Amino acid sequence: MLYGIDSQSPFIDVIDPFTGSIESSFLLLLNEDQFGSTVDFGSGLAVNPVTNEMYAAVLINLGAEPGTGNATVIGTLTQAIAAMTFTDNGVLYGVSGERSDTPETLFRIDTDDASLSFVRTLGNGTDGESIAFNPDDGFMYHMS
Repeated sequence: MLYGIDSQSPFIDVIDPFTGSIESSFLLLLNEDQFGSTVDFGSGLAVNPVTNEMYAAVLINLGAEPGTGNATVIGTLTQAIAAMTFTDNGVLYGVSGERSDTPETLFRIDTDDASLSFVRTLGNGTDGESIAFNPDDGFMYHMS
């Protein structure tokens, strides 16, 4: 199953990988002891292939359980992350968007506290950033 985060609303979409159609959606909720409110919208989403935990970049970074919508805040991102992906061994990466202090830059994201470590500047584009890891060839791909 594929998941997508809606950039216009607080929903995570469950997407059929064969047709691209949205099969269902669920509201992304922060735990009541952490702000007690819903998310306005998101920009990046990735599922850890080792733990099956879902991570999303919203106004703050959070980890969510696929299918439930229940989320736990792990930290605040210091850059505007536009897209995220996990490698097959559970390392999370994010690419910053145009509104970031350092746009079009690849960062490693710590899944314990959302701290960012600079990896490299990517460049080569204008609006819109995306990254994806291909476990078949071990490469990470960037589109801008």
